[in-house]
Amino acid sequence: MTPAGVLRRLSGTEAACAYRHALTGGRTQAATRLTVAAVFSPAYVERAVARWARGFRALSLRIVEEGGSLWFHEVPGFAPDQLRQEMRTASGPHPAWDLGSGAGGLPASGAGDVLTAGGPLWRLGVGHDPAAAATHLLLTCHPALCDGPSTARLLRALLDALLGQGAAGCGRPGYRQDPAPDADELTYRAPPPPYPGTGMEPIPGAGPVPPPRTPLARRAAGPKSAAPGPGATGTVAAAGGAGGVVPVSLTARQSARLTAWCGRHRISAGQFFAAALADSCARAAGEEEVALLTAVSLRGRYAESVRVSEVGCFVNVVRATVRAGDGGALVERARAYGLAVRAADAAWRPVRQDHARIRRAVEDETAASGGGLVFRVAQEGYVDTVLGHHAALVTRYGTTPYGAVPHPAGHAVPDGAAPYVSADGTNGGYGAAYGTTRGAAVRGAVPRPPGVLHLSRFRGALTLSLGMPGLPESGAGAGTPPGDGGLTAPEIAAELTARALDLVA
Repeated sequence: MTPAGVLRRLSGTEAACAYRHALTGGRTQAATRLTVAAVFSPAYVERAVARWARGFRALSLRIVEEGGSLWFHEVPGFAPDQLRQEMRTASGPHPAWDLGSGAGGLPASGAGDVLTAGGPLWRLGVGHDPAAAATHLLLTCHPALCDGPSTARLLRALLDALLGQGAAGCGRPGYRQDPAPDADELTYRAPPPPYPGTGMEPIPGAGPVPPPRTPLARRAAGPKSAAPGPGATGTVAAAGGAGGVVPVSLTARQSARLTAWCGRHRISAGQFFAAALADSCARAAGEEEVALLTAVSLRGRYAESVRVSEVGCFVNVVRATVRAGDGGALVERARAYGLAVRAADAAWRPVRQDHARIRRAVEDETAASGGGLVFRVAQEGYVDTVLGHHAALVTRYGTTPYGAVPHPAGHAVPDGAAPYVSADGTNGGYGAAYGTTRGAAVRGAVPRPPGVLHLSRFRGALTLSLGMPGLPESGAGAGTPPGDGGLTAPEIAAELTARALDLVA
């Protein structure tokens, strides 16, 4: 019998996401930002958010370790610091809410900070900008609570509540949606494996892939000139934000032409950018290959219905490697990457084990990512579809791959820190594992945390968020990570953009 206040034990998928989030110091966390062309008073926002939070039972959950397992506990209401509001005056500085700002788009209030162990699993920042007749929203969710569709669902419902159009959703009196079902109790149906040769045959008339416009070479560390930009044909931030986040944007026309080009070569835009990024980073760092940890949605894989509107975590992470090479082989490497992801996805089966074994598997995964170059890849899809009729009022949209500056002691959880707390509030079994030899080995095995490539489309335009922790964010005085030649994150982003623009020129 489940004790009062305890919803259920985390599924294997949820537990893996929770342990991965803790072991990487919050690096798997994402903060989604949007700007809506409307102005609200702080009091109105507070009432609307309270109504929105009551509409989703998942928003009252917290994760607690008990008996060697992770459990969802329900705590009604929301804490005062979960909603943080700021007001910008007409004479004030450029707000940190703006996408691509020097602060990485995160508000100064800390609404994008890592969601701490045992605490709330979401946080909302609201930036009031009456001079621009706009309101900026920043929603941060714990990865064990929300996957991409869940975050989109919550944002759509939040806009319903704010704009007074929630009669069919969370704005209706008494409305309350239960969390998504426990995936461990569902019947998983694996996708078929890719057939040999699928997508790998040559395409007549497709033409070669041009080499990079400005090839990156491994360079000795030292002062560097400012990062090159792609000119007026594309947008790359001049400097990264928190943790080396660099936003890259293509126009709707450039995005359409790139998508058409990729279609002719039988690859997706996501596969192209992932392979191009891996190629650039591997050559810049003098490495032969890059590991790509790709997020794959599990919704639609179960015999039982799991609706897109249900808030929960249904995502798997599969590993594939991309080898560096000349520009002419980029399409083949992109196809090979796509096939490797499909094969690994088809071979995967749900992990229905005790949480201690899941934790050890994630520890091994985290330790393995400490060597070489590793990137996490996620694709959000078409944002307009998710926002529905609200899309007309949303002027800007973006995702920050991770929401915090690393711990001062390193990129993993520091000594003595408990990723999760036990029911009595003490440092539980998982936290105590950091005092063991195994825990110390895991802490010291991540000298360079994984980078992140996040792709989405809004109003037909492709937007990329490149998270490259460990790479310097500007030239002179920037730190140089082991193995690379002091390359800046914007320089890599600029080459990535140039390679895409060369194809659509």
